[in-house]
Amino acid sequence: MRVEILLNGLRLAPFIGSLSDSKVEGMCKVADMFRLYGPANSNFLAYILATAFHESGGTMAPVREGFAKTDAEAIRIVTSLYNAKRIRKNYALPDPATGKSYFGRGLVQLTWKDNYKRIGNLLGIDLLNNPDLALDPEISAIILVRGMLEGWFTGRKLKGCVILGELSYKKARSVVNGSDQADKIAQYAYSFEKNLRIYHDE
Repeated sequence: MRVEILLNGLRLAPFIGSLSDSKVEGMCKVADMFRLYGPANSNFLAYILATAFHESGGTMAPVREGFAKTDAEAIRIVTSLYNAKRIRKNYALPDPATGKSYFGRGLVQLTWKDNYKRIGNLLGIDLLNNPDLALDPEISAIILVRGMLEGWFTGRKLKGCVILGELSYKKARSVVNGSDQADKIAQYAYSFEKNLRIYHDE
């Protein structure tokens, strides 16, 4: 019953009526990783889920940059951004040493060769030579959760975004990507928080 209350609430927001089994499975994977690595704090979980919702286009599944279906398509998307001068370097071009492309992948978009190498080392897996491992649901969920808790992406951690005992959802965007889309993701987090609290209070 409590699960149905939670899911019915999420169908209202942020999923707006569409909540497939695959989306539920994706949320459960993130929640499982959070239980392993995170504090007993529903605000932190709410913001991590909101980040996954935003970065995955609401699918709650790991995606390639630009929601590309193939690596080649992702490379074309990043290249078009570079050609339009929206980014300063084409980080998706195949690396001359590894032959691999390091465009964004996952529930949180992991980009750049150095980041794949560093985070792969932290996890004890070879992301440098196998970057598509970042698309594995379990590995992607671990990168998302631990990365936000431990400051893997920008050096900032979620606990550093707590103000007067509460996580600032707007400030928390700095853990992943500066202030980009901070207001929008904060609203997603409020929806997740509301439903998580109802679930736990029921």
